[in-house]
Amino acid sequence: MTMTMHFSRQLTQLRQKRHLSQDQLATQLGVSAQAVTDWEQGQATPDLTMLVRLAAQLNVSLDQLVLGSQSDPMDMTQHQPRPGEHLNGWDFLARYWWVLIAIVAIIGSFFGK
Repeated sequence: MTMTMHFSRQLTQLRQKRHLSQDQLATQLGVSAQAVTDWEQGQATPDLTMLVRLAAQLNVSLDQLVLGSQSDPMDMTQHQPRPGEHLNGWDFLARYWWVLIAIVAIIGSFFGK
């Protein structure tokens, strides 16, 4: 099954689950009912901006709208330390670089006079 077919089926199911007609969804999104029909039939796909609006309107994540699945909170590219787990130096710098810049700026303002 292609991504477009999967998205089309998912969009139809989510819209029907919320008891919305194609006309109602189209009106809420500011598009024609024909656009919604085309998306659901796989004849067209919405652009990224419209995908974000669709997900918000249907109260689902983009993953759920496009892929049909919830994103797995354990499948993150960034490792989130558990309570009590220490950050290594690079993780600390990546997360708190803005604090270090502020400290350097404050110290620099004292010695710059």
